[in-house]
Amino acid sequence: MFPYARVSLLFVVFFSTILTASAQETSRGIKLRFGGGFDSLEPEQQALVHKWHGEYEQITGRTLDPEVSYDNLPLATRTTFDAVTHALLRTKLTDGVTGQSIGNGLELVKLVESVHGQLQNARGDQQYRIYVLLSDDALDKLYRSKEFKRVGDNTIYHIGYPINFRQQGGVPSIQVSVARTGLRADIDVDYRSSSGPQALVNGHLTSANSDVRAGKNYTSHVRRWQGLSNWWGSLFGLTRSIPPQEITALHSGNNPPRLRGNIPVQDAINDFFKAWLLEEKPEQSLGYISIKAMACIAEFPGGHTAGSSLVRLRMYKRMKELNQVFGDISSLDQVMQGIVIPAPGGQPLNQPFGGLFALQRIPDDVARELDCRIRQKLELAAPIPAASRRLGDYYSAITVIGRKDRGTSGEVLSQVWTREGNAWKLVSWQLENPFKDDKTFTQKPAAPAIPVPSADPLLLNRIQSFLSSWLLQKKYDSVETYFSPESLDCAELLTGPARNLNKPRQIAELHSWLATIGKEAGDHKRIARAIQSVPFGHPQMQEVNHPEQDSYLLTRISDDLATMDGCTARERGLRIPPNATAGDPTFESKTYQLAFQFRNADSQAGTVEFNWALRDGEWKIISFDLLTD
Repeated sequence: MFPYARVSLLFVVFFSTILTASAQETSRGIKLRFGGGFDSLEPEQQALVHKWHGEYEQITGRTLDPEVSYDNLPLATRTTFDAVTHALLRTKLTDGVTGQSIGNGLELVKLVESVHGQLQNARGDQQYRIYVLLSDDALDKLYRSKEFKRVGDNTIYHIGYPINFRQQGGVPSIQVSVARTGLRADIDVDYRSSSGPQALVNGHLTSANSDVRAGKNYTSHVRRWQGLSNWWGSLFGLTRSIPPQEITALHSGNNPPRLRGNIPVQDAINDFFKAWLLEEKPEQSLGYISIKAMACIAEFPGGHTAGSSLVRLRMYKRMKELNQVFGDISSLDQVMQGIVIPAPGGQPLNQPFGGLFALQRIPDDVARELDCRIRQKLELAAPIPAASRRLGDYYSAITVIGRKDRGTSGEVLSQVWTREGNAWKLVSWQLENPFKDDKTFTQKPAAPAIPVPSADPLLLNRIQSFLSSWLLQKKYDSVETYFSPESLDCAELLTGPARNLNKPRQIAELHSWLATIGKEAGDHKRIARAIQSVPFGHPQMQEVNHPEQDSYLLTRISDDLATMDGCTARERGLRIPPNATAGDPTFESKTYQLAFQFRNADSQAGTVEFNWALRDGEWKIISFDLLTD
């Protein structure tokens, strides 16, 4: 076939698809939009574009033409903005009690702060989604709406956005993941079913699940939300009108930091300061800042609050201004000097960067009191659980920052760092001595220490035996003895809609699911070669030490999380109350969670999890799931 003939054929297919869609949508009385430019957006979508640019101009002082800026965005970013906001706009919200209209899904959004289209080397739960500042009444509407339902908390994916709402009615569906403050959310469209073993192979575990252009996703989209044309042939992502450093800053909350993995915390802290002060690339430093620290913007002058727009851009601007004040430096010790300020119950650490910052391990309850969300007395959508005087994984780094030869007096900068997923993150900071008011930490008695849970050796033996029989020996038809009767409903949920099958049929479904998953693991002689552990991010999960740490994650989970994960709750679609997983966790059910990914999988892999508890004196699997984004 001649080249021009192939091109002509592509255009025929492209335009025939559009014309077919146009005929279908016109017959329904829906206006169909073409072109993918600013002028093809609905007025409500255009308003969001204008609002973003208004906020950008107010922060940077730089004027941009919103229409030109939008039209110059990369394809994947523009399609993401268009598809997600279109789905929200076409989703009507109804009060589940009164039946009255409470608006549409787009009215949940006060401002779109960042849009992630295609990101190289990023997980599926970090691509093809929008990050938004929510409207004041958004959470109230989500809880009241019959179209959305809060489901199990995000524990492995969407770290930092634990409160999880999913649109009802099957796929495609909108997922709204909300931060504990209730101020911000991560919103995407799931185009493909995550139920059943097919989730391992049908693309739900990859970015293609949320990319409207992939496979049959567009067809699914217009089947549920009419009026979107497939004009593609990327918002606030890589437009040439905005400096790339600012783009990196805007995306920094959901891109991995430069250093991650199993490294000492001091290496991450040093790299944070190195990128900011020595390399003068604060946009790279911002990758270390957790969404939990957004409230700390109030530390900067200017009347900023946790609810201010484009917080990361504001942080970048302030850090860049300090770069200009300090000027070029050849080493960090020109502008930094470590200072020791003991924390209540703290444990000083010797480390190679002590001349730059003093480092100490601090108790969980001290870290909680230093949290900007606590210090600012924010009204939270999901309260931060109480903590004990236990030395966990929180670290305080304190330095005096300034440059005398430039006339800047030294100022104390205190930071708190902890692990989130597979990276160290900065979760709070303040520009003063954090421990000057001892009463904050000593007036009330320290909470009793919560012991690090240790696994029952019988549980570890059962887990090892189960994994060996299932993944190594492939005994799919005999491992049902590890499953409790209550867990069998989960087999139906993972292989299709609940169908109220009898026990033999449920066991058959279980065998089928185990066989499909087991075959994906490949053939191995050791567990460590087949599976690998996963990071997690939820305060009501406590990691348990065990000999196979690299092979799988084992945590003790709270009673609330155990209830959310239960097959009965998932099968019946029980509504989860707003106070779930809020406050102090309880562990009366003594439930443990096993979670892992296949070692031969890529970064888009899903996570298999099993919850274990004692039943009639024996450790059994009481629920199981295949987690995706």
